[in-house]
Amino acid sequence: MKIQRGAASCRTPVGYNERKVASGEARVVGVSNMEGDSMATVLRIFDAYENNPAISARTRSLSFHMSINPGPGEGLDDSRAMALARDIMEGLGYGSQPFIVYRHTDTGREHFHVVSVKVDRTGRVISDSNQRRHLQAILRDLGPRYGFVVGRGQGRTQGQSSGVSLRRFDPDAGNRTEQISDITRRCLSYSFSTREQFEMLLRRCGVRMVSSNTPFGERLMLQGLGRSGAPTGRPVKASTLGINLRDALEERLREGPGELRCRRREKDRVRGIALSCLGYSSSARHFGRMLERKGITVMFLRTEDGKIFGATFMDHGSRSVFKCSELGEGISAGLFRDAEERGHWSARGGPERESAVAEETQKESILQTGAPDAKSMERDIRKKRRRKKGMSI
Repeated sequence: MKIQRGAASCRTPVGYNERKVASGEARVVGVSNMEGDSMATVLRIFDAYENNPAISARTRSLSFHMSINPGPGEGLDDSRAMALARDIMEGLGYGSQPFIVYRHTDTGREHFHVVSVKVDRTGRVISDSNQRRHLQAILRDLGPRYGFVVGRGQGRTQGQSSGVSLRRFDPDAGNRTEQISDITRRCLSYSFSTREQFEMLLRRCGVRMVSSNTPFGERLMLQGLGRSGAPTGRPVKASTLGINLRDALEERLREGPGELRCRRREKDRVRGIALSCLGYSSSARHFGRMLERKGITVMFLRTEDGKIFGATFMDHGSRSVFKCSELGEGISAGLFRDAEERGHWSARGGPERESAVAEETQKESILQTGAPDAKSMERDIRKKRRRKKGMSI
């Protein structure tokens, strides 16, 4: 279950869900705290809440949008889905707010979307402080009653996780706007520190972001890419995707750097895998394929004459995007540039290189298993390095 980023108006998430209804991929399950379930009634009630003159001018996000994703075997009929939605909304402080629940069938597994408004009848904004953490506590309490387990499915391998988290745009599959919308939402769930990294995530999924200046500010558009990387179809306005992309991107750029600083374990894992794969790869393309099997995507930044001057790693298991310089000692853009200039990546460094790869692989295994004596084993690795350095002539 996930709380989506709010938009300036409830019409944005409602419009997204209604387009799914129009295409036969969703339907309305029910409404709560409304005197009718027609779309005219739903929009009129949401508009009445949003147009309250008491709302602070600083309030930029008025909509509440949440998805409920039952696991395999945890199906919910309409009545139980509405009951679960009411219990969750009550726990989050939205018990008296109007909301609408949709059932979606567009991803191969049924799930639900709940749309409500963040301000009450008096114009007071409902607090969303620590909302996601609060949601997890609510779900743990409700789990036994509704027969689901919080976090089920999180024990998948990294490769499996990456396949679900970032599916590539398919120009032949139809529903191009919906594809681009889903891809954009998944990319926004990652932690990254620059706008360029977000655009790299989009491109990895076959979507490009196009920016243009207008008298009203920057306008963002998204366009699908074909298998060759060339643009295909007309660009889609970001405002039609059911999210406020500009505000959501600004929020992720504020939050991302702090989230990444806390992910030392993930950085060590990515560094260890990268060094291990480097020892056996024959080219940049081969290196990238090896990493993809581990749930990691690498993108190299190159000069005009084709030389590597930077590298970005996307870890799909932890949904993190790291610059090469953030992964710590032993790995740098120069390492890959030198390997490429030599013409055969695994040839650099000889026996010393093989020893370093073995040590990094051992360290990666320690970090993944979370063994109680991991720190002592890391100390042993450092001691071995010092002894080898002292014996070298």
